[in-house]
Amino acid sequence: MPLYSHNVYVKNFASKIDNELIFSAFLDDSQLYRSYTMNSSRKFPLTVAGEFQMISALKINLPANYKPVNIPKDKVIKHPLFETSYNYGFENSTISIKSVFKLKTYSIPAENYAEFRAMTRSIQEEESRKIILELEQK
Repeated sequence: MPLYSHNVYVKNFASKIDNELIFSAFLDDSQLYRSYTMNSSRKFPLTVAGEFQMISALKINLPANYKPVNIPKDKVIKHPLFETSYNYGFENSTISIKSVFKLKTYSIPAENYAEFRAMTRSIQEEESRKIILELEQK
């Protein structure tokens, strides 16, 4: 499995409103919902490229004197054919986010499509989640 690691500085990553900074919890999205489950139902199996796993780990170093207002709760969805998890943390002025998606088959049977679709919708919601920081008052 390929492993890529990057350190990036993203200018204008957050929007500033008064004493708050607001930004997306993820730099990009997996587009699983758009790629596989735009149809509301299926009569035949959904065939994909094969079994695969995507792992994304992000560490966000907070600017001085800012603290998170909201850190999302961890989330896990498990199914015999697929699973996803999201883990969030905050320690020493760093927010950590880890997401894992596993597809354990090359085909989603039509009878499991609704569950798979619900899971990809959940992934889409997590990937569009916003984190808010506030300036600590001294």
